[in-house]
Amino acid sequence: MLVWLGVWEHPAVPRQRPRQRPRRQPARYGPPSVEKLLGALPVVADFCQRLDLAGIVDRACPVREVATLTHGQVIEVLVANRLTSPTPLRRVEDWAQTWAVPEVFAIPSAALNDDRIGRALDAIAPKLEVIVGSVGA
Repeated sequence: MLVWLGVWEHPAVPRQRPRQRPRRQPARYGPPSVEKLLGALPVVADFCQRLDLAGIVDRACPVREVATLTHGQVIEVLVANRLTSPTPLRRVEDWAQTWAVPEVFAIPSAALNDDRIGRALDAIAPKLEVIVGSVGA
């Protein structure tokens, strides 16, 4: 016996249910990725460490006890900036955020503002001959 239900059906063939749409899975996001430029920073950092650049500058130009960074640390980062991607002094902080400076030199990029770099350059200016004569000696 055939019955008209909009389509021809046969009683011996089981009726199929309409397909259900698969349920949407909620999106799962991982932690945000942080991409920073590395370039030659590890090489420059190792070279500065072998030359003891920070130590030479710190012995020639000591800082007060309350300083968060020594002049030698600032000069090392400034040398790295000049060798990797030279930027104006007022943009070194932005450069340090873009490049992997905190990871390589263990210095927060916010500490490398133009005032701090200016103080370091002012401190080494009178002792420049002593510093240049000591580097690599």
